[in-house]
Amino acid sequence: MAVSLLIGNHWTPETASRYVLRGESPTPKKLASVALRVTTAGRLREAGFAVVHTTGKIKDSPHVSVVFPAVRPFDEFEVPWPPAVSERFGACFTGDGERGGAAA
Repeated sequence: MAVSLLIGNHWTPETASRYVLRGESPTPKKLASVALRVTTAGRLREAGFAVVHTTGKIKDSPHVSVVFPAVRPFDEFEVPWPPAVSERFGACFTGDGERGGAAA
């Protein structure tokens, strides 16, 4: 299993949602369910994850994939992550996350 993250500290819940939706604006209901959390590649790597820049077809894409374990990340990985690994992943982030807003 790989988890998708975006590089950079300039994202808001709305701009991250627009990126994921390929430029479309999220509905107020969808935006209300969005939470933005922050970590670093270093913190994820220290916890045993691989952080791989996976741009796809988009030049200079801000997309990365986080995979466990870090050894040979796309050849051998655990799916789904065991509960302890999911907890370790969650502990890499600060706070509860910036919320996208109230549903209309």
